[in-house]
Amino acid sequence: MRRVREDLLEGPVGPTLVRLTGPMVLAILSTSFSALVDAWFVGRLGSRELSVLGFSYPVILVLTNLAMGLGVGTGSVVARSLGAGAMEKVRPLVAHSLELGLALSLGVGGLGLLTLSPLFRQLGATEEVLPLLRSYMAVWYLGLPVLFLALVANSVVRSTGDTRLSASALIVTAVLGALIDPLLIFGWGPFPRLEVVGAAWAALIARAAGLAVSLWVLIRRDRLLGWKGSEGRLRSWSAVLGVAVPATITRLAFPVSMAIITGMVASYGPTAVAALGLCNRIETLLMVVVVALATALLPFVGQNWGAGRIGRVRQGIELSGLASLLWGGTIFLVMALAAPAVASLFSRDPQVVEVTSAYLRIVSLSYGFQGISTVVASAFNAVNRPLASSAITLARMFALYIPLAWLGSSLWGLTGVFVGASTATVLTGVGAWIWGRRVFAGMIEDS
Repeated sequence: MRRVREDLLEGPVGPTLVRLTGPMVLAILSTSFSALVDAWFVGRLGSRELSVLGFSYPVILVLTNLAMGLGVGTGSVVARSLGAGAMEKVRPLVAHSLELGLALSLGVGGLGLLTLSPLFRQLGATEEVLPLLRSYMAVWYLGLPVLFLALVANSVVRSTGDTRLSASALIVTAVLGALIDPLLIFGWGPFPRLEVVGAAWAALIARAAGLAVSLWVLIRRDRLLGWKGSEGRLRSWSAVLGVAVPATITRLAFPVSMAIITGMVASYGPTAVAALGLCNRIETLLMVVVVALATALLPFVGQNWGAGRIGRVRQGIELSGLASLLWGGTIFLVMALAAPAVASLFSRDPQVVEVTSAYLRIVSLSYGFQGISTVVASAFNAVNRPLASSAITLARMFALYIPLAWLGSSLWGLTGVFVGASTATVLTGVGAWIWGRRVFAGMIEDS
């Protein structure tokens, strides 16, 4: 760990960020691939079983965002402590963070089990699907401690600057889940045929393996885990939650705002909704590099900020912003020429292809600016300014995206929705960049 920490604090900024980002790209891609494999196998069982994944998706998204928000908070605090060289604080901090994850997961899981049927009835599940949903989500809720502990432990590993092992744990989870899926879904060999519930068990087993990898790193390799009873527990929890709560609220704001946009698009018919859903999935793949860069930036910024090397922090943010613009610009040029071809890879419906192509050509213009706002928000989390990070995302979604999409819809129809989305993202990126430069320039002057 010592060599990794020296690279973060002393190595060339550009190459260091590239080294941190590369493994996370592979990890995010493998996770996305695993989700597609899961849906493909369950889809072989029939539409009723596949609907279980559809009904459970928003709930699982909320659960995952809760765990990821806690991971962001833990990673931010640990990175700053490592940068400051306060190893005596790091070991109990890691232990207390895992305790917090366990406590929250047990509470959320218990609440989920108690409200399982009423919740999914509200989401529109029929009595025919409810028994499958209850069995599927029961495994998810009972295994929630593994999810929380895995994401928190992985975030700690990443905060040391070792994104390779952090990514390895995520890749192990993804690959193992894809391999176990058919064994438990279809009952191949000596395994029982559990059908859609087998998918939930496969995910739980795979997450447990990923957790084991992260814990091995923390306990055996880096020796970053040490309990000292309750001493300092409340202080650790307060520090972690100070970043985690705003980060979680921000993450939960995205599905809420997208639900509003989906309702707006629904007025143009089911084809438009289908195209929007397809666009969201394509966009997730196109933005993998930027998301990985923002994820990798947190330990870099956190450790350098903790060590008082604010100039390196600013340089890292500037290079990341430039890389985001270059990546976004490249995607825009590709989409301007090949959007119909890309859309045709995912749908044969000519109307869906037409709408998807229009979205990709218009909204891809803003991808570089979306990368800038993501990078600046991640940097704010790293230096313990979570409210500033949340403000960037909330302003984009609620102050700009929804109003401008509505205005665009009123003026130019469905195309106007896409213009509004692109305009909101560009304005947010510009605003975030100006704000970030002022904040970190002030830090340099104060240091």
